[in-house]
Amino acid sequence: MKFTEKRLKREYRIIYQLLDRSPRVKVKDAASALGINRNTAGARLRDAVEKGYIVGPQIRKRSFSSFAEYVYFIRSDDPIGLFRTYTQDSDVVYHTLMDGFSNLRIISLKELDLDGVVVGGRRSDYYISYAPDHSWEHSIKTMQEMVDTFDPETYLPQGLINTHWSESIEWNETDEILFRELKYNLRKPLEPIVKAKHNIWSGSAYQWLERLPECCTIFTCYFPETVPAYDPYVFMVETDYEDFVIELFSHLPTTTWFYRVSDNLFMDVWLDRGSMKSDDYVMQDINRLHIPLLLRDLLKRKIIQSEAHALVQCYWRKDPSVVG
Repeated sequence: MKFTEKRLKREYRIIYQLLDRSPRVKVKDAASALGINRNTAGARLRDAVEKGYIVGPQIRKRSFSSFAEYVYFIRSDDPIGLFRTYTQDSDVVYHTLMDGFSNLRIISLKELDLDGVVVGGRRSDYYISYAPDHSWEHSIKTMQEMVDTFDPETYLPQGLINTHWSESIEWNETDEILFRELKYNLRKPLEPIVKAKHNIWSGSAYQWLERLPECCTIFTCYFPETVPAYDPYVFMVETDYEDFVIELFSHLPTTTWFYRVSDNLFMDVWLDRGSMKSDDYVMQDINRLHIPLLLRDLLKRKIIQSEAHALVQCYWRKDPSVVG
């Protein structure tokens, strides 16, 4: 790797760390942390996102009673047709075309009556991993050691994934407007949103930012080789050791999303090419299939009872300016 490329990747990593701690970190503070001037720091922040090293910072509502969100994994004879149909549904905020145990995932603000549901129901809070600064090989080695040394007798649940289905939280129209505007980019400048677009008192917007951690999960995703370099998978797992599985997959050097639907643990994982399947179909060394081998060991040791997965092909998400 050339020196300049190596230095840039180190700077993107520092930016990820800064955004994880303070999503709306000021450019001048980023410049100080990076040891570069303000203009260059601003350019690095933009490049990190535009090139796909960083996604976010973003926000998602926690699972309070007034924030109900339903996730459905469907096996359909016509997933592309359903994909097109639900793009027009005002209650559907996100859906994914996949190939595997399910060929369509739908996220809706209301319960839906659907055919072919594999698993569906209200989702929990999200738990988003912090991507460690390790190589893929180091991460896999650490994960394998964790599986090899796991002792169910010493396992203690930590409650990493929470639900708030029976709890309510204060949330008004202004809160909802700000959420929709900032859902996919928490760094958007506030003033044009609150004054020019919605005529909101700026003080209320800054108060909203202060209480945001109570209402929403705030996160930034990181991909050491950029998003397109990885294969996006969704895993469905049954386990009595949920927090161990979460900690295990949190060792991957890419960000992983965890959430629960209908007593199943789901993981949105971005995997190194060749670690799940052979790209050229000729497998000289099956030990290169790191993830299937790891899952096999998890099953053999009864850390998980079952596993199913699907490869993400494409997704659609509702425009943030649309209500809901």
